[in-house]
Amino acid sequence: DQAQRLDLYLPEKAPAHPLPLVVHIHGGAWMAGNKFPCPVVEMVTEGYVVASVGYRFSQKAKFPAQIQDCQAAIRWLRANREKYHLDPEKIGVVGGSAGGHLASLVGTAGGTGAFPLIGENKDQSDRVQAVCNIFGPTDFTTVVQQAAKDTRVKNVFVFNSEKDPYSQLIGAPLETTDKSSAVSPVTYISSDDPPFLILHGTHDALVPYAQSVQFEIG
Repeated sequence: DQAQRLDLYLPEKAPAHPLPLVVHIHGGAWMAGNKFPCPVVEMVTEGYVVASVGYRFSQKAKFPAQIQDCQAAIRWLRANREKYHLDPEKIGVVGGSAGGHLASLVGTAGGTGAFPLIGENKDQSDRVQAVCNIFGPTDFTTVVQQAAKDTRVKNVFVFNSEKDPYSQLIGAPLETTDKSSAVSPVTYISSDDPPFLILHGTHDALVPYAQSVQFEIG
């Protein structure tokens, strides 16, 4: 699929040793957005390789297609580590909003086999060593209740309807407990997860701030 592609940003000159890799996952409510432009591309000048990945939108494929695409990209990058001078033990992932959700899911579900593998390079790991979640939703089973209690969250869309981005992603109303749990990064939290940096504005008008507080508590 055309969406299952990535942009790779490399230093102008081949490095003398393998470089750490930053994988960027774009936002857009799982139904829009683009891997280009990449907001973290300047990290290449700081000694990193940067990959900006695309994934199939919910209009075309329901969850877990999105996380499967991201994990396949990470496995592809590891498989091509020598070609692109990547350090397979120093891979971090970052994303905002829907991208933050997928980045968090990469972090907590990586290496667990929670989702069937797609594509090639199935002998490679999809685990990462660091995650930066920028205001990404982390628990679909609580987001509606938290939004209802938070006066800062505006009715940008109607939660728990056939048209809201959350329900569109899983192909069912959020009250469908098994699907809401399966898509939530909190479901897969374990003691061996990589370190997380969570960034979330306290006056977020779309994703409840409580989502990040709950995720930090675990």
